[in-house]
Amino acid sequence: SNRVMQPVGCLFQFNELSTPLMNLRQYLLTAGDASSDLPMVVSSLSFFAVFGLVRVAPLPFVVRNWIVRDFVAVRKEIGTGGAILLSLFFAVNALLQCSWFFTMCQRLVGMFSKRRKAKVQ
Repeated sequence: SNRVMQPVGCLFQFNELSTPLMNLRQYLLTAGDASSDLPMVVSSLSFFAVFGLVRVAPLPFVVRNWIVRDFVAVRKEIGTGGAILLSLFFAVNALLQCSWFFTMCQRLVGMFSKRRKAKVQ
């Protein structure tokens, strides 16, 4: 079928929607903005939201399609070894996306807990 791996290809393409926000954030850091400055907070929260929406939220759907449909089709086309290599590549990518998102969640929680402590004192 010509739709094999289409969700995986779309995921990798949509992943790049978060890149301009990451670059903006890095530019603001390089320009000397503090992490508490409004432009930095807005760019960081925007990057967090878009990263989660385009890189992490689609993963369950894409992984399910790979397991249920695409793996079998790829195995028929290029063999078991090739399908396993593609599975490993995809698994590493998915784990990296989740790992980065988890790290961002930890930093976001830390950022809000610091603000709450500062307000209390």
